[in-house]
Amino acid sequence: MMREYMNKTAEVEFLRKHLPTLEKEMTFWEEKRSLMVEDGEGRLHRMFVFGTGGTGPRPESYREDVELAAEHFGDDPEAREEFYFHMKAGAETGWDYSTRWMIDAEVSHPNSQFMYLY
Repeated sequence: MMREYMNKTAEVEFLRKHLPTLEKEMTFWEEKRSLMVEDGEGRLHRMFVFGTGGTGPRPESYREDVELAAEHFGDDPEAREEFYFHMKAGAETGWDYSTRWMIDAEVSHPNSQFMYLY
């Protein structure tokens, strides 16, 4: 991401100033959010993954997560836990779970130029 930023802006001083922060961020990803994957030829590759660890629903969306898990996974605790894991990982990416992008195709809406999500 920094390469793209530098290619667009050429702000070398910005990079120099913030390099310690970038190094901390990279250390976090290497220590907390990475795993090693072996390819078909036996070579190992470090992959970065989203995921917060822990169990249960997201604290900030507790009720919604519990209701959705119950609706879709009933009494299967392993399936509910997997759902919670993926919801937390998705939230960590910064993707927006709000309904503002879910537009009813039958309703005229100012954002109707966006792709309909169902």
